[in-house]
Amino acid sequence: MAHAATRRTSVWGGPAGMPVLAFACVLVAALTASAWWTLRTQRASAEEGRREQVRSVAAMVSQAAQNVLSGGRDASGVSDLRRLVMYAAATNRLDVCRVVLPDGRTLVDAAGDGAGSMKVPEEWPTGRASEESYTEEGGVLRAVVPFVISGAGEAAVEVAGPVGGAVGMGGTAEIGAGLIGVGGLVGLMVAYRAVGGRLRALWAIHEALMSVPSGDRSAGALSVSPEFGPEARAWNELLDQRELSQMQKAGELAGDRRRSPGEDSTGVLDALWMGIVLLDENLRITYANGAAAVVLQAKREDLIGQEATAVLSAPEAAKPLESLRSGGARHRTTFELAKAGEAGGVLKVSLKPCRKGDSTAAVVLIEDVTQQRVSENSRNTLVAQAAHELRTPLTNIRLYVEALLEGDEGDAQVRAKAINTINQESIRLERIVSDMLCVAEMETGSMRIRRDDIRFEDVIESLRRDFAAQATDKEITLTFDLPPKMPVVCGDRDKVVLAIQNLLGNALKYTPAGGKVTVRVSSAGSGTTPDGVVVDVTDTGIGIKDEEQEMVFERFYRAKDRRIAGITGTGLGLTLARQIARAHGGDITLKSKVDQGSTFTMVLPSPAAGSRAMAA
Repeated sequence: MAHAATRRTSVWGGPAGMPVLAFACVLVAALTASAWWTLRTQRASAEEGRREQVRSVAAMVSQAAQNVLSGGRDASGVSDLRRLVMYAAATNRLDVCRVVLPDGRTLVDAAGDGAGSMKVPEEWPTGRASEESYTEEGGVLRAVVPFVISGAGEAAVEVAGPVGGAVGMGGTAEIGAGLIGVGGLVGLMVAYRAVGGRLRALWAIHEALMSVPSGDRSAGALSVSPEFGPEARAWNELLDQRELSQMQKAGELAGDRRRSPGEDSTGVLDALWMGIVLLDENLRITYANGAAAVVLQAKREDLIGQEATAVLSAPEAAKPLESLRSGGARHRTTFELAKAGEAGGVLKVSLKPCRKGDSTAAVVLIEDVTQQRVSENSRNTLVAQAAHELRTPLTNIRLYVEALLEGDEGDAQVRAKAINTINQESIRLERIVSDMLCVAEMETGSMRIRRDDIRFEDVIESLRRDFAAQATDKEITLTFDLPPKMPVVCGDRDKVVLAIQNLLGNALKYTPAGGKVTVRVSSAGSGTTPDGVVVDVTDTGIGIKDEEQEMVFERFYRAKDRRIAGITGTGLGLTLARQIARAHGGDITLKSKVDQGSTFTMVLPSPAAGSRAMAA
């Protein structure tokens, strides 16, 4: 039996799987970036050490050549000098190591088998040797160090050696780190998808069962998508059997009511949460319980005797009713139609023919599934917006990691900007994940406040650090107005920080360039003993209309101002902030004027103040 609408979840094992997967991806990316950065740092350090080695060898060979040639410029001295330069070249991985005269001729060269060596000239060439210099090109450092020979003239030592070769397989290690990171991400996603594929049916059923405590036990609210596998199909079949059994019992009770007028079975039918309508062979209504009268927005006595085609006049109902009239209907038919009235809504109608010979031709069950559809739309909206919100920082992190991998290591400014952006996006991801986890806690009623001392010095410092770059990028002046002595309250630090982050993030998001955002902290109450803390977040942004100032605290609601159409957001930040403040016994209020700005005020009372208020 097909369900008109079924509950869907993410292919990653439910909405809660998305932040978990995103967090894991960020963790793998961060580890990979850390490994890459470590390798780059090690390579840079090794290369600098190599440069210093080449310079030192050049100076050492210059000093040794000066000593040898000053002591004697005969064949023995030249031979000693050649052995020296060959040893220096071999032990220090030098491509070039030679002694040259002022006229450019080579006296001793480590290359070859000695052909580059010559006898000491009888007359030493006049002129100055090359100036001392150190040049690097193509990863090769070339050093020239002149020296003076006593009683002869000048000469110079030339050495050249590779710089990058000192790191060995540094480049390969970097590529390996990148490949390992990519492989880890792919493996993580494949493994998570495989596990999520097996668990998504159970997750969908879990979500469906969350509606039971609220009193909604209808099949429309409990059904899940059959695409989730055999477990989901088995669950839906149980719901079908349950609903069919209820319809049969309703028909039996209605028949008993007509056969035994003295028995009060009407009260039993009126106690059901779904509307029940009985039709005769002419499709006229012979009975309607109280729930049916409510959902059809008519008096019960007015419904009796009317044709079903007049009451259920939507196009979706025409074909099932015509099939029932012609006798072609054999099985239960389910369809949905729009609810009449200004408020609107959705009605789910199940129509089941009765056995031949019964005075009742069909039983019609009517459920108001408006809230379920709103909940499904909200959930789908949350998943879509959360996916978009997660995709943006993940993309930015990936792009800047690629820029670091491929960029010029010498450009410290570009490297610093990339690392700063990755840090900002990681904080943004953490905030999104925290929002979604809090939403899950709110929906399941499992939000818990872990109370401890909250020192606002640390809170303000973390806010200043997290939002300074964002304010600078938008050219917004961000200031903190703090008292001489910061208050201390008792509460859940992580949740309080999350609430203020949402308030401050909203202020920066909706304030144009050149504006100003101020965070003011003060003690609540009067006298020497403060009753808590007050945090005001004031901006010079676009403002909020009076009629929308309370609505912005509702889930998924976003103001109708056309200027925010291009600004992304889930519509959950202010809802979470107020819920957190109220869970601490406080509240968040709003004062705003269009085009002048807004002030969000969060009050967090101390536990002692809350106790006094309760006692009063």
